[in-house]
Amino acid sequence: MAGSGTVDGAAVSFEQTARDFFRELSPRIETAHALDEELDRQLARKFNVFRYLRTDEHGFSRIIADLLDPNGDHGQGDTFLRCLTDRLGDGKYASWPADLGGAKVEREKAIDGRRLDIVVEIDDRHCIAIENKSNGAADQR
Repeated sequence: MAGSGTVDGAAVSFEQTARDFFRELSPRIETAHALDEELDRQLARKFNVFRYLRTDEHGFSRIIADLLDPNGDHGQGDTFLRCLTDRLGDGKYASWPADLGGAKVEREKAIDGRRLDIVVEIDDRHCIAIENKSNGAADQR
């Protein structure tokens, strides 16, 4: 049993080394994420305009939904959603939360057997539903 203390000691030492490693790594990862977000905001590195070539109602919904999504490939965070909520929330309709970064955007959301073109769920109390029509499309009941 003389070796069991050595194994236990080695395990404790490895555990401490691992904790130290991750403690030092964590702020570096946070810095890398912040840099990555800033580069996306400045350069929109993942943005691809060719995804927008479809110009029917579904194509327009895809464009609008992507721009309103704080996690969209445009890399601009909640900038576009903030512009929309600023226009809608001048006190008449809603008081929007300060943080829009967690908003979820969904296209063709089924509700009561029908579909809404775009739904932006901001939090438990706030959402935006968008129904868009392309040229020539008739309104439905």
